Amino acid sequence: MKFGLIDAKRRTAKIEDFADFNQALAAVGLQQGHIDFGQLTEHVHIAVWEYGLFAPTHAVQYFSIVRMLFAGNAVVYASDNTGATIDLPMLPPVMFFRDVEAVEQAITFGQVARPQTTVNGAVLWQWPDRVT
Repeated sequence: MKFGLIDAKRRTAKIEDFADFNQALAAVGLQQGHIDFGQLTEHVHIAVWEYGLFAPTHAVQYFSIVRMLFAGNAVVYASDNTGATIDLPMLPPVMFFRDVEAVEQAITFGQVARPQTTVNGAVLWQWPDRVT
């Protein structure tokens, strides 16, 4: 099955064939139980290190896809209408950032949305705040 692999440190994004999702995770240094999932588009999804955006800002590398900010490496995968994983036909455009200052600049210019958690319209957390 074809998965997208994003290596934030090396600033590479490519599609590779793996027998299963766990092999794709291992290829970028991720493992089950320590990942979080996101939806990029209706049928394209992402798995990342669960604490990436909470890590010290100068300890991780950042990238964005569809205006969403991510930290560390990732696996991008596709699903069909039933939710079953299928071959990823192509990777969405990936923008890599050299440092946290470049991320802030991209947020300022509207190229990336600032990650945040809200409840009933109240902001409980926003990047780059760390959860303690």
